[in-house]
Amino acid sequence: MGQPKPIPGGQSFGFASGAGSGHEIGPQAGLKSAHLAAIARRKAREAVDPETCYAGFPDRWRAWLHAHYRSARHVAQAFSVSERAAQKWWDGVGGVNGGKVAYAVRTQPGAAQYLFAAE
Repeated sequence: MGQPKPIPGGQSFGFASGAGSGHEIGPQAGLKSAHLAAIARRKAREAVDPETCYAGFPDRWRAWLHAHYRSARHVAQAFSVSERAAQKWWDGVGGVNGGKVAYAVRTQPGAAQYLFAAE
């Protein structure tokens, strides 16, 4: 496609700021940025190895607990779990129930970014 022909008596702006230039404004700009964000999320998911994520999660959970709670007893109270379960989490032994992780993510700002950060 070539440059558009000037309108007699008018001015031609070419394609530098029009459709397809990457500089759209209005509803198309929102759609484009949403599309780019979706591509970025998909690439981030593809970059995460499930086995590595699974193997490293107890350590991330333990580190997050140590950064946000005073002790295993404090963790037990905050998450309504037994002191034995809280102590295991505190020590980085075993796993945590997904519901407890969801609770942390919903109630603690920054938990998701810390717990699910790229390896």
